[in-house]
Order: sequence, then structure tokens, then C-alpha cells
Amino acid sequence: TVASVGLGLSISALSANMQQAMLYTFVLLMPLVLLSGLTTPVRNMPPFMQTLTLINPLRYAVDLVQRVYLEGVGLRAVAGDIWPLLLITLVTLPLAAWLF
Repeated sequence: TVASVGLGLSISALSANMQQAMLYTFVLLMPLVLLSGLTTPVRNMPPFMQTLTLINPLRYAVDLVQRVYLEGVGLRAVAGDIWPLLLITLVTLPLAAWLF
């Protein structure tokens, strides 16, 4: 998603070299994937972690993909996943441009 592109651009703007960018990506990517709901449902996480996942763009992307492919829902049903992704995009892309 475009929100993830904004995160990646922010990481690359902060990094001095390729090795540093790869390290930052690994350190950020592992918690994002683990807290996305891909391996463990978000509702089974402790309340603090559930709140923390609200800023994770992968949470919304995983939910959107699962609902579209597994349930066959339409655009109206996944609107609750699209607007947080748009909001995260509106924060991360200008941040990446500012950091650059």
C-alpha cells in the first residue's frame, strides 16, 4: 500500500547507507508483521497491543486482503480499512518528503 511506501521512504531518508536502511527495515518490519493480525488475530492480543496495532498499516492491509479474497466483500464493506490507510498515507508521505 502507499502507506507502506511512505514508511519505506522515511527509512531510506534517515539512513546513511544501504546496510543501515536494511537494519532499520528489519527492526521495523518484524514488529509490524507480528502485530498485523497475519499470524495471530488482533482480538487475541492484549488490550495494549490491540491499541498499538491501530497505527500499523499492515493491520488494515491484511484485513482488507483477507476480507476481499476469502469473503468476497465489496468496496463498501472494506471502507473501514481504506480510510485508516489513507490517513497513514497522508502522514507518512509528507514526513518522507520532509526528511528527504
